[in-house]
Amino acid sequence: MPKDTPANAALRVVVDTNVFVSATLSQESGSALIVNAWRVDRKFALITCRQAVNEILRVLAYPHIRIKYGVQPSEAHRIAKNLYKRAVWIEPKGEIGLCRDETDNFLLETAILGKAKYLVSGDNDLVDDKKLKAEMLKRGVVIVGVAEFVAIFKKTDGGEKSKFAIS
Repeated sequence: MPKDTPANAALRVVVDTNVFVSATLSQESGSALIVNAWRVDRKFALITCRQAVNEILRVLAYPHIRIKYGVQPSEAHRIAKNLYKRAVWIEPKGEIGLCRDETDNFLLETAILGKAKYLVSGDNDLVDDKKLKAEMLKRGVVIVGVAEFVAIFKKTDGGEKSKFAIS
């Protein structure tokens, strides 16, 4: 575990790359609430892997994203640095082939190997696939969308006032 593991390290979560990208593009989004719950409030242990960080860097470097949203390379590198310093790292071996979109299998394997309770995603290939969700649940991982994870946290946050709470 990283040195600054959150107090609630028992809650282990994989956050899909699209959630990090959305959080970067919209500071008022549910995705931003989730990222801040990890980065600022330390509400859960984030499980990640090299493929996820590379994908975040690649997407945030797209010219149309940089121009439209004003994302600077330094911002993308700050995200990567935070992940390298604070996340729990897993190295998927490419042994899982459960998703319709093969490029998402590394996230599933990261969640399984990292013993994550949740995999949070904005990707319909993951969130809407009932068969996939049932298979992952057998392996101890609940796949949820962004709004669903925010709702779960609002219920379980113990009424604490935090940057995660939505007023």
